[in-house]
Amino acid sequence: MLDRKLYIGFVALLLILKSGTVFSLSQTLVMSNALEVPNICGFPCFTSWSGFGNISASDNLYTSADFGGSDNTTNWLYASTTSFTIPPTATITGFGVAIERSCAGANNVFDLSVMLDVTGANRAAFPNWPKGLDMVFNYGNSADLWGKPAPTPAFVNSGYGVYIRAASSGNLVVAQIDQVTITVYYTLPAPLTWISFEAKQ
Repeated sequence: MLDRKLYIGFVALLLILKSGTVFSLSQTLVMSNALEVPNICGFPCFTSWSGFGNISASDNLYTSADFGGSDNTTNWLYASTTSFTIPPTATITGFGVAIERSCAGANNVFDLSVMLDVTGANRAAFPNWPKGLDMVFNYGNSADLWGKPAPTPAFVNSGYGVYIRAASSGNLVVAQIDQVTITVYYTLPAPLTWISFEAKQ
């Protein structure tokens, strides 16, 4: 016959092991809002963006910046949403950003800044934006916090987004962004489940 204290200790061990399990989850949302931030980080105003309402759908209607003048760098574009619903007990482990973009004109457009926080890591990539055909480029991953401590779920749920700047090799080109999405990766502890209990003499 199993000793009562030993049996209860065995059940408690099973409960501890069960409670240590975590689930890896994610939420992906299209950014529904866009605005221009001309003077962030002390940078002066450059080429302006327009068509901010077009960023919320992949429909070939663009938020765009026309390099028609002498400036070869855009203002900061902030694309965001207030619709994340990350559970309050979650631990955020990383972020992914997907930008559907292209350019139109004689010159090339490329990333200058892709940042979740202007004091964090810059995930700008080197390939030129495709000409005449939208393509999605992905940044970050499930373990990338973009150079900052993990934010709280409440902070992300209150409004979160990505800062984007583009540059061009000349002024006869238009930068075009069709849609931006952010994926929030997080873990949740498994609920504590009472497996069994039986006390025997």
